[in-house]
Amino acid sequence: MFFEKKIIIKECGSTCATCTAANSCVTCKGTLLYNYGQCVPNCPSGTYQSGNQCLNCHTTCKTCSGASSSQCTSCPSGQYLKAGECVTICPTGFYISGTNCLPCQSPCTTCQTTATTCTHCSGSNNLYNCNHFIIFSFPLPFYFQKY
Repeated sequence: MFFEKKIIIKECGSTCATCTAANSCVTCKGTLLYNYGQCVPNCPSGTYQSGNQCLNCHTTCKTCSGASSSQCTSCPSGQYLKAGECVTICPTGFYISGTNCLPCQSPCTTCQTTATTCTHCSGSNNLYNCNHFIIFSFPLPFYFQKY
């Protein structure tokens, strides 16, 4: 007995170069990027471009430029971006600016609102400017006298 086997060839979706089903791409046409079975012009949020495909960001990142936890470009709600990493609290020497932790500027060792709005200043027994106040430290026997 002889059985005839029929093969039906179907066309891939319009964005696929090769596929396993109509809209399940294996490779993409032109400059489109492979994103888990789909071909897209740009990688969606939560992924980054690596060659001609989109890969997932590190779990701590909302958006990123690479796979590492230090390659975040934005963070989930309630977290702040500090030098590419997402943190829940800005560390000492940094202040919150929008969704970022930015460094304080000298002479501030801690600051808030801006880099120069000091909450603590560096230096002791020195002349220094902290929040636009000039602080003098005089050795004894000097004192201030009101006029």
